[in-house]
Amino acid sequence: MERLHSYILNYNGEILLPYILQHYSIFSDRIFLLDNYSTDKSREIASKFPKVTIFNLEPEGRHDYTEIMNVKNHFWKRSRGIADWVAIVDLDELISHPTLLTVLDETKTNGYGIIKCVGYNMVSNTPPSGIAPIIQQIQMGKRAANYDKAALFRPDEVDINYGDGCHNFYPTGNTKTVPDIVKILHYKYLGIDYLCARNEMTVGRIQDSTTKNAGSHFFGGREQAEIDMTAAWFRAKKVI
Repeated sequence: MERLHSYILNYNGEILLPYILQHYSIFSDRIFLLDNYSTDKSREIASKFPKVTIFNLEPEGRHDYTEIMNVKNHFWKRSRGIADWVAIVDLDELISHPTLLTVLDETKTNGYGIIKCVGYNMVSNTPPSGIAPIIQQIQMGKRAANYDKAALFRPDEVDINYGDGCHNFYPTGNTKTVPDIVKILHYKYLGIDYLCARNEMTVGRIQDSTTKNAGSHFFGGREQAEIDMTAAWFRAKKVI
């Protein structure tokens, strides 16, 4: 059995993608990039990482909440019988622990089926640049309980049944859960220009009312983004 398969959802993530794939390549046996027909260099970047396989995420070019939930609840099932663990994350979510593979092995041995990761909103005035890993470049953040996520689980033993935003989950099978060991770092607040550009891009891809309601936080414009950046910096501290 392989230890870990990582599933990463992406659309036009060329700024973050090389850092995210670099990170997940360290401990993943395979990486599945679920790409929503990116129009930037995402696929070119991903093709340079030997562990990555690219799949199309339907519907083409749209941020469809229902389909995203469907993918996160079912696409990983191809890892059953192949991998001990799967990770389900968005482009800007980075699972972090200094000895993650040891944690996975010990957690499996102790009979756990799920690892609920501890959420942090990371913050910086600019996106990462250069060749240094993102966890070396951007280490400031703030605890964000609403971003806790059961991002790691055993595919042979669990049906994860994610709810709203995948931060809620209603699992069946082996529901024995490990909390408070592994972090999930949310690299969203990377400067006002970056945040605005990502929000505007997402708004332009939302077409149905269900997705609009679920993603209402994307619609506030630059004024709201400035408020969000200020809030992200408030009481931020070094978390890695």
